[in-house]
Amino acid sequence: MKKIIVFNFGRILLLLGIIMMFYSCEYNNIVDANYPGQLIYMPGAKNGIFVIDQVIEPVVNPTPGALFRFTLDQTNKKFVVPLSVYRSGIDNKGNIEVRIRTDEDTIAKLKTISGMLPDTTLLLPANSYTFTPSVVIKDGDEIAKFNLSIDFDFLRANHGKSYAIGVNISSDDRKINKSLSTMIIVINTSFLIPVIDFTPTPDITNGKTINFINHTLYGTGYSWDFGDGAAVSTDISPIHTYASYGTYTVRFAATGLIGNSSIERTIKLWENLTNTYFPNPGNPFLRSDSRAAKTGNLKDWSFTPNVQTGGYGGFYLETGGGVMDFYSGSGLTNAKIYRTIDLPAGEYKTGFINAGFTGTNNCYFAIALGNQIPDIETIETSNNVLGKFHWNTNISSATNEVSFKLDSPQTVTIGFVVSNTAKSEIKINSVFLLR
Repeated sequence: MKKIIVFNFGRILLLLGIIMMFYSCEYNNIVDANYPGQLIYMPGAKNGIFVIDQVIEPVVNPTPGALFRFTLDQTNKKFVVPLSVYRSGIDNKGNIEVRIRTDEDTIAKLKTISGMLPDTTLLLPANSYTFTPSVVIKDGDEIAKFNLSIDFDFLRANHGKSYAIGVNISSDDRKINKSLSTMIIVINTSFLIPVIDFTPTPDITNGKTINFINHTLYGTGYSWDFGDGAAVSTDISPIHTYASYGTYTVRFAATGLIGNSSIERTIKLWENLTNTYFPNPGNPFLRSDSRAAKTGNLKDWSFTPNVQTGGYGGFYLETGGGVMDFYSGSGLTNAKIYRTIDLPAGEYKTGFINAGFTGTNNCYFAIALGNQIPDIETIETSNNVLGKFHWNTNISSATNEVSFKLDSPQTVTIGFVVSNTAKSEIKINSVFLLR
């Protein structure tokens, strides 16, 4: 029994000795060995050509080394492209000085390769930008940042042009990753000043309410003066309701990155007179007969006898409701559906929305003085026609408009005249009249 105890105690002493040997050695966070050396590179170079050609929301507190396109120094009127150099390797030991220079040769070579750079790309002039000639990646750091600063006034004076600059790095302290040592930056100056445009679209149920649809490119802020004394709006695409119909001058301005654009446009608010002069304007159309069949006579409209088939015509019952209809099994010649009304002097706009087109049709929507629509053979030359819209192909469900003007009160006739082949058909969804 005593021998066994002594033997185990000896083994314990041996184990303690080994542990003390480990603690007597200096602890190293990274064990000394032959690891790969540090390489210096530009992270932006891995993306090839770095193109700046669109408005991007500013980045707040970007991740160190992460690419974002630009910032604006409004105080010093500088367009700033943030750049950086990195070191790779197992550690971040030592200070490293990195030289920075421009590389015009690479840009010249890229311009000779089809598709690499636009033919109109120019070299960014040396007197239009600044950057530091060198940076130091400090001991313990993996990154050093620097800025390419371009003059606002130069960019503004050359708006619409495309410029390129090559930035190259080198160092005597560490090796450079050759494949990531040159960054090509291309700036298309078109996006720096907004290209401004808008469309005023009236509400279909209230002509005093206008949806101003903004089509501006490269805008960062907007200002709308609606021309009626209302408060200026800064919405992107505002909806504005005017107190009365009439003509207004809208002033629209857009703010860009380094410049602004503005336009004035006169708009007319049309009063909807459809229900006043067309008791059955459609969407859906109503029939004047009480029969259960899908075909019938159109209520409150006049029509020529050849519109009728078997004593009924001009109306057809669709799944969604009634439509104005031109159809015959043997075809129609000079068939007319129209309404005669008395209008006061003024500027007018009238039109229709198509609902269907089948086969071969020759169609006119027209406004004429007097109580008749001219025949289809003379409608193009008639002196009584105030306005017309001609179509012989499918125009889908588009809204089709015709404008006309009356210098004095007049009796006018508004309507359709159609000739078509057998089993061809035209369907109208609705009509309207605005002043």
